[in-house]
Amino acid sequence: CFNAWLIDDGKWCQMKTSVILDEKRAITELQEIIAIPSITGSEKILAAELAKRLEKLGADEVILQEGEDFRANVIATFKGKSTTELLLFAHIDTVNTGDWEQYWGKKSGGDPRTNPFGGADVDGAIWGRGAGDVKGGIATVLQALMHIKQNSLELEKSVVVVFVADEESGEPGMGLSNGVKSALPVVQKKALNPALAVYLEPTELNIYIAQMGFQIVDIEITGKTSYFGKPELGIDALKIGHQILAKLWEHDNTIKLEMKHDLIGNSSLLVTAVNAGGLIAVPGVCTISLIRKVLPGESMEKSGQDLLAVIQSVQVVDGAAVKVTFSASRDHKFGGTPFECDVSNELEKLQAIVNSHHSRISMFEGAPYWSEAPLIAHALGIDCVYWAAGDISNCHTPEEHINKNDYFAAIKSLAEYLGTPWI
Repeated sequence: CFNAWLIDDGKWCQMKTSVILDEKRAITELQEIIAIPSITGSEKILAAELAKRLEKLGADEVILQEGEDFRANVIATFKGKSTTELLLFAHIDTVNTGDWEQYWGKKSGGDPRTNPFGGADVDGAIWGRGAGDVKGGIATVLQALMHIKQNSLELEKSVVVVFVADEESGEPGMGLSNGVKSALPVVQKKALNPALAVYLEPTELNIYIAQMGFQIVDIEITGKTSYFGKPELGIDALKIGHQILAKLWEHDNTIKLEMKHDLIGNSSLLVTAVNAGGLIAVPGVCTISLIRKVLPGESMEKSGQDLLAVIQSVQVVDGAAVKVTFSASRDHKFGGTPFECDVSNELEKLQAIVNSHHSRISMFEGAPYWSEAPLIAHALGIDCVYWAAGDISNCHTPEEHINKNDYFAAIKSLAEYLGTPWI
């Protein structure tokens, strides 16, 4: 049986715990998923495998959705006692392994972590590309459903599992959220009474109820090159770039003072790359890249227009040109929108369940990253939170790993939560 619950002074309190986990099986499943490469653009093989696994778990329906712009999604439904659905989302793609191979290739002694798809079991963690972001979350869903099936437990909540491609933005021309955008119309038809969505992103088992928005901007300044002995014949694109940089940093100081969010912090602007010159000549081209952090409550339209105005406030001489591109449109032409939701009784119940299985206290926090919750929340008209084991600080790095005890706690928590009725 699952936990019994009652409200004590407005808080959810646990009565007893009875989720016993097969830890060896849980590790094997995670290692098997890590072993299937799914770098953005190459998600189809993993999608097909996940569809098979969901079928074996007794899904009432499994859809393997394929498309040219997103490769493959998997959508599975599990009917519970309640017709009200919990939606579980996760992306199946990962960033590439170039950094991993370079980093571990320099190590000696045959470290088992050398293989990014090996799922090495070292120092109380499972290592590999996607271990934390977010194959640990995918395995958590599969293992929680397996626990319910193999122990003949009752699924109180109906569940819609949605595994999507095209979330990571590291590959050229990809990572535009085409996976979730293509899956949502199908989900809208299958989930007739959705109540809550959980997107399994690494949160160290905290519950992220807010996230920042973002705008990525690429600036290309074109001047005119000329030999260094005759600089007056050229137009120095780097000098124009320097003036733009000064304006951008001034704008960063301004927006940091204008707005702060309790869970996300201050608005900010970070210049991430500058490139110009290289010859013994006047730099004819200068490029600048930046990312703007947008807070819940800020307007994406206004923040984008303000950025354009700052860049365009620099006067350029005749013959020079400045091109501005917002290069990462997700759910807005300028980028990805911020999002937040309130702490509900249902989320407090989830938090209490997590705390019963984990040594650290689960907190309601804000995501220090952007993912696809706004797309889901706006399309379905429900709250969407981030939650899973894993630490975002080691994701996308050659030391990506997921703590085994946290992973086990996530499986137990999700299995128990699926077995509790809606409030």
